[in-house]
Amino acid sequence: MPPLISTKDRSRYLIRATGARKLTDIIDELKNDSTVELLDTLGPANQPHTIVVAISHDKAHSLEQRFATSQEFKIEPDRPLSLFGKAEIEDE
Repeated sequence: MPPLISTKDRSRYLIRATGARKLTDIIDELKNDSTVELLDTLGPANQPHTIVVAISHDKAHSLEQRFATSQEFKIEPDRPLSLFGKAEIEDE
């Protein structure tokens, strides 16, 4: 899971709930972890479905393994969005 957007030793990752499960428990846990920077929450007020965090690759891998066991959450690198695909830009 190589990160694309990096600052210092941390990279941006998305953590999302896989169902109707709220992220509040994981948000509370991560807020108390000095190795995690909570950057943003996405979704309705008080019911976020996705959070954006800045964490190390090792921490992301650890969370990925933990989430694979519970299957309640998914984690993935926060990749930049673009209007056009790379192939289209190269053809112009």
